[in-house]
Amino acid sequence: MPLCAIRCIDLSSRKCIYILFGELMNFPSRRRGSLVISVAIVKAAKKGVKKTHLLSSVSLSYEQLIRYIEFLKALGFIKEYNTLYQATDKGLQLIEEFESSSLIRNVVST
Repeated sequence: MPLCAIRCIDLSSRKCIYILFGELMNFPSRRRGSLVISVAIVKAAKKGVKKTHLLSSVSLSYEQLIRYIEFLKALGFIKEYNTLYQATDKGLQLIEEFESSSLIRNVVST
C-alpha cells in the first residue's frame, strides 16, 4: 500500500475506520443530531426567513426541512407568518438554553 493511501473499511457505522499509513484510525461522525439541527433552524428564523433561506442555511434536503419545520411548529418553537418562519419566545429560550448549557454542548459534541 502506498504511503498516502487511504481506504475506507466500514461506511455503515457512525464512525468510519480508515487505514492510514498501515494503522487503524477512528474519525468522529460528521452527522449532526436532531437537537443541533433544530437549534440551527430556530437560530436562522430569529428575525423571520423564507423557507428557501432556511434550506440553504441549515444544509438539509427539502423533505428533511419540512419535517423539522412541522416538528418545531408543533412544539411552538417557530411560527409561520404567510411565507416567513420566525422564532417564538419559546424558540429564543431554546437557543439561549442550548448556548448556555455546557452539559448539552458536551453531550452534543461527542
